[in-house]
Amino acid sequence: MEEKYYKSAEVAKICGVSSQTIRNWEENGKIPEVEKNEKGWRFYTESDLLKIKAYFLHKATFKKKQTRIISISNQKGGVAKTTTSINLGAALALAHKKKVLLIDMDMQAHLTCGLGIDPYTLKSTMYEILTERNFDIKKIIRETCVKNLVIAPAHPRMVEATSFLNSKIDRPFYLRNALRGIVESSDYDYIIIDCPPQLDLLFANAMLASTDLIIPIQPESYALDGVASLTRQIIEIKEGPGHDINLLGALITMYKKTNLHQVIIEETQRYFGYKCFKTIIPSNIVIAEASTLKKPVIMHQKRSKGSQAYLALAKEVLNG
Repeated sequence: MEEKYYKSAEVAKICGVSSQTIRNWEENGKIPEVEKNEKGWRFYTESDLLKIKAYFLHKATFKKKQTRIISISNQKGGVAKTTTSINLGAALALAHKKKVLLIDMDMQAHLTCGLGIDPYTLKSTMYEILTERNFDIKKIIRETCVKNLVIAPAHPRMVEATSFLNSKIDRPFYLRNALRGIVESSDYDYIIIDCPPQLDLLFANAMLASTDLIIPIQPESYALDGVASLTRQIIEIKEGPGHDINLLGALITMYKKTNLHQVIIEETQRYFGYKCFKTIIPSNIVIAEASTLKKPVIMHQKRSKGSQAYLALAKEVLNG
């Protein structure tokens, strides 16, 4: 398939700046220099365009870094991504009085359902954010049972969003664009994104909107297999669009005091080094009970081991 090229004016229009601004960024080394044709006109590839868009959004969106945006991701399912999103968010909101926004980027909508919200009753969700340009994310945010904790819910229709995004030039940046307003106005101290297990465009949108990444890992055989694929994707994002996301840490979840789990923990610590959280989330019946009741464990049994583990994790995140 023949590669598509863009003129300076087209790139400038996509970024919402002037052609001269694009040339200035190039001359100052902020974006890659491109070749000119015999008439001296610049032509940009789609790869060039993604790098320019990443620089522009970084410049426009993250000038102030008050809001930390944390993606929770692992290609393997069943590693407590959603459980960690809910309970870390609740611990930050309740124990530390932080304003927290949860974003459900998984088409299964487990985060949404996990807080007692039926996605089929909602007029608008993350589906609209990902398919309608400039849709105001504030219109979809819902209160939860936790003070200072709100959610941008998902809908199973998000399976259609990937097909829609495939046809868009700026397809990896829809979520980042949507968050720009609330980041600039510092509406929230933390935004936590529950990512889908698939390494697709929904995942890419989450990564390119995030400042930090947490990788939950269940200590079982082949635990690090999904991590290898995830790591390759992160490297591609850093080298492609040029977005530098910080690995906040690998988080051991669903831990049991067995020899196998201890061996996997040691392997994980060797793999990630100092980028492993000291906190280990235990396999705890109280966490499962809280999930069934559609509430965070800190609101179910605050003194339980599961609750205390997520409170400890919140302290590490605050200091990270």
